[in-house]
Amino acid sequence: MHLTTEMSYLVITSDGVFERMKLQDVCSLFHGSAFLGLKKRGEKLDVQLLADAIVESALNSGSVDNLAALVYPLEFSGKLHLHLT
Repeated sequence: MHLTTEMSYLVITSDGVFERMKLQDVCSLFHGSAFLGLKKRGEKLDVQLLADAIVESALNSGSVDNLAALVYPLEFSGKLHLHLT
């Protein structure tokens, strides 16, 4: 699957990722210069690379708790409807 910045992703992490990072920090990895920089260097972008970027960023931010990340790209074939009862 070809990944783009326009896609939606399900991101599951251990609590250690958010020990020092904010949700916006993770979003910035996907839609910011880090994501685009990988593509400019010609690296193949895949979900493992994105998960690794989250963990590496958490380490660089000073997290000392356990770190794990799972990234799953979401595809929708139309409008998403949410019904709450």
